[in-house]
Amino acid sequence: MLKNLRCLCIKQIENVANPAEAKNANLSEKENLFSLSLNWTDGSNSDNSEEIIDKLEPHSDLRELEIEYYKGHRSPIWMRELPPLYLSSLTLFNCPLWEDLPFLAQMPLLNKLSLLGISKVKEVDYSFDMTRNACPFPSLEQLICDKMLKWKSWAGLLSCRGFPKLRVLKITNCPILAELPAMPISLFRFELCNVGLYFLPEMYDNVGMTTGTTSPLNASLKVVKISCCLNLQLLNGFLQQESLEFQGIETLIIQHCDKLVQLPTSSIGKFASLKYLEIIGCPKLDPVDNERILHFVKLQTLVIGNCGELDVKLLKSASHLATLASLHIVGSATINCIPSSENTFTSLRRLHIRGCDNLIQHAVMENAQGNPANNMASLKINELDISHHSLLFIEPIRSLRFVRECRIADCSGMEALPQHWLMQNSSTLELLTFKNARSLRSLPDTIMRLTSLKQLVIKDATSLEQMDQIPKLPPSLFQISITGAGGCELV
Repeated sequence: MLKNLRCLCIKQIENVANPAEAKNANLSEKENLFSLSLNWTDGSNSDNSEEIIDKLEPHSDLRELEIEYYKGHRSPIWMRELPPLYLSSLTLFNCPLWEDLPFLAQMPLLNKLSLLGISKVKEVDYSFDMTRNACPFPSLEQLICDKMLKWKSWAGLLSCRGFPKLRVLKITNCPILAELPAMPISLFRFELCNVGLYFLPEMYDNVGMTTGTTSPLNASLKVVKISCCLNLQLLNGFLQQESLEFQGIETLIIQHCDKLVQLPTSSIGKFASLKYLEIIGCPKLDPVDNERILHFVKLQTLVIGNCGELDVKLLKSASHLATLASLHIVGSATINCIPSSENTFTSLRRLHIRGCDNLIQHAVMENAQGNPANNMASLKINELDISHHSLLFIEPIRSLRFVRECRIADCSGMEALPQHWLMQNSSTLELLTFKNARSLRSLPDTIMRLTSLKQLVIKDATSLEQMDQIPKLPPSLFQISITGAGGCELV
């Protein structure tokens, strides 16, 4: 029955009474079965899960297998004793008791491997059988691991060069995994988050590019993301290999690595294709050793913050980048001003500032002193997103004249809208958002002069006058949301 079935998903397996009932499914006889999903219900109890899954053995030609919420401690016999030769995709999802994985590295056609929430596994296979494969994971292109809290090591010799076809590596929430084997230079995406590595892996030539030349090899990496790796002090490994170049890297993200003291500046300075750079939450980075990294002709987006004095130096260097279109400053305690001379940020279109208390204090002082605005008419920022309304009084924000979208997250001390600044941008402003506007008492009549305004959002305006006293609004407006005024909500 159903011998020609191609895809099958069996759910609520905890309701299968005994192994004999499972065997009646006759999965091993369904030779056309391409994809199989075996699902227990999350939170269910099943004392005979291991015996049940042993009897759910699929045909050896199976290509895709997914196992979810399995309650057993061991691998199914049919995976452990003879690894499926034709399996190309394997996903193990939230199997919290599973302790010993099968010989994954010996599956010759395995292309995609996802190990998610297999929290008791301590080792992952990295062995190989010379009679079948020349290396571990000979066909794997994508490896994704998450929430493997006890994964500490690999079962096999890490000196062996495996993963020759790997394109995507993403390992997250594996806090005691201390080491990775060497990666191929054909790797496209490299992501680590909350991994216990002390150093990054090396890379090796897997595409036969070495022909006796001494010139550096160009690796295929496009994206590198390293976050919350609390043991990393240096980004060594492949990023500092003299035999490699990374001319194709477009995205580099370094986040919340508390012990990191130095970036590989000599290597990063050669990332000719880098478009997105994010360095935040690394307070021990040396500002002198790392300030030279911003020499990128193509950099379009920069995100900085909470890196001590390095924030100041990176911001200064970024101000002269001709291609920089988007700047995000997040949680910097050291930045107290933004470069605002005539030739700075000439291509900047988006400016986002979040949680920079020192910069906010400086802005409050600037407003109190009443210093005249600079002539920044050439600066054409279209999108402004700031955490505090006082930042409107600091240069270059104070002198902006071409803003289309303005969002302010904290307007708690703002009693009136900044009329002068709004009038400077009256012909271009299309969106205005003021949040936490509990001190706002009224809207000015001049709001009618915002001739391009389409959306107006004011939240938590508990001190605002009654709705019927709100002045006439511009005819271009098609969406308005004011909450908190007189206990009412206008949408």
